[in-house]
Amino acid sequence: MKNGVLRGVGLLILAAWLIASPARAAGWTDLTEEHWAYETMARAEALGVLGGLPDGTMAPEGTLSWGEYLTMLARTFYPEQYGSGERLPGTHWAFPAYEAALSAGVLCGGDFVTVNGATLGEPVTRRDAVTLALRVLEGEPLPAAEPAVADFQQLPASYQAFVARSYVLGLMTGYPDGTFRGSAVLSRAQGATLLLRTLDLSSGAVLEQETAEKDLAPAQTQTDSAQALPVELRTLGENGAKRERLFGSAEKRRFTDQAEARTNMTEVTVPVWRLNESTGEKTAGEVTFMIHKALAADMTEIFTEIFNDPEQFPVKDIGGFRWTDGAKGEHNCGTAIDINWNENYQVYPNGTVGAGAYWRPGKDPWSIPAEGSVVRSFKAHGYSWGGDAWPTNKDYMHFSYMGV
Repeated sequence: MKNGVLRGVGLLILAAWLIASPARAAGWTDLTEEHWAYETMARAEALGVLGGLPDGTMAPEGTLSWGEYLTMLARTFYPEQYGSGERLPGTHWAFPAYEAALSAGVLCGGDFVTVNGATLGEPVTRRDAVTLALRVLEGEPLPAAEPAVADFQQLPASYQAFVARSYVLGLMTGYPDGTFRGSAVLSRAQGATLLLRTLDLSSGAVLEQETAEKDLAPAQTQTDSAQALPVELRTLGENGAKRERLFGSAEKRRFTDQAEARTNMTEVTVPVWRLNESTGEKTAGEVTFMIHKALAADMTEIFTEIFNDPEQFPVKDIGGFRWTDGAKGEHNCGTAIDINWNENYQVYPNGTVGAGAYWRPGKDPWSIPAEGSVVRSFKAHGYSWGGDAWPTNKDYMHFSYMGV
């Protein structure tokens, strides 16, 4: 089964995926455009692979059950087997999806075969979900090097090849602390995101297969994990590999003028937590800013990690590329960003404040803690933090790829 169950995928649903626009999801009381997974869940709804709950909610942060996940997979990748199934009296509502997964060969191999008709209401774990996604794509996963994941060896052996391959494809990667957390459960929003990433990869593969019967070439993902990056690109400060990545030459350090700089910039939209200062309530939102196009994937990965971290650090401001004639900082290159600048000030050794008002981590929720998720994630991807990058000046809002 070289390409998993892909040969059973109908071109109709693939065509729908390619042209479907996100639904407005107006009928769901708890899913707004500010939620980080709004576009994903709205598209899944538009494709008919994910629906809401009887109480009128979409429950994006609700725990994803085995039954829900198998149903999403069945509707997307093997609708014929799913459609021909019949729910027997006394069985779980998702039993036809379970039988379809068995028939398609997805539920074979790995410890997850312990799922059965009586356990479909239990939560699905990260390792199980990504294993099924890889079985859909490739059957048995293609060879992949062991990722630099702290708890990789703690995974049962039957999962390790699937998780390693997941890092290569960007289907599901780890947390800022370097762990994968295979036994952690998924939310409905996370499950929908994984499913659509799988569909995104499979769409191009199947269309190519139908037209030319060529070997499957894994599609590039829009995000890279820190562990998948070469060590030189994860090292703090400036080096030749980073200059090559940014400017196409290990000898070049900056753009010559504003016109050249702007041609190398792109907009990126990332998920963030918003904080209502009056009530203390946090809600999901998004921020769009300009960054060097070579670093766009980094930004998506970093801010997604920060968003998913239990800290739920709130973001009110992000500033990226800005051109100032004569400036020698990295904002001119689109390789630095500032976060919550008023509460994370720039201060000189004599106490003179260059920008912002103060830095009060632990007292002000907008101030960036030195040991928090923001600093950890940026550093893991090779970005220096102005709070400890230099021996004298401090710029607590500032994260820069070249350490300037």
